[in-house]
Amino acid sequence: MPDLTHTLRGNDPGFHKIVAEAWGVELAASEPHALVAELVLALRNPQLFQEMMEILPQTAAEALHALLSNEGRLPWAAFCRRFGELRAVGAGRRDRARPDLNPISTTEILWYRALLSKALMNMPPEP
Repeated sequence: MPDLTHTLRGNDPGFHKIVAEAWGVELAASEPHALVAELVLALRNPQLFQEMMEILPQTAAEALHALLSNEGRLPWAAFCRRFGELRAVGAGRRDRARPDLNPISTTEILWYRALLSKALMNMPPEP
């Protein structure tokens, strides 16, 4: 499973800014690799992580618990059936509509806090 650095590198700077805002982190970097490094360092802060866990809705905590009890892996389709869909939006639409501010599901709550990601793994029936 990819680590946080690799997961965030797969996203654009607009996503990084959304994640930083959700965590209450001010980012100073502007270059993409530096931005990711700065964000990863902030998200690995144990105190900040604890604060995030305390303010998550109960459904989000349940979703994280479901992931943990499955060694951090669940087929994406199964996760979305249980915790709701992630709207498919491009970077431009995401930055205009800001689905992170009005999430329609637990999946979106976790996604826009970088607590959930999709990864291709050899898990039947996933690719």
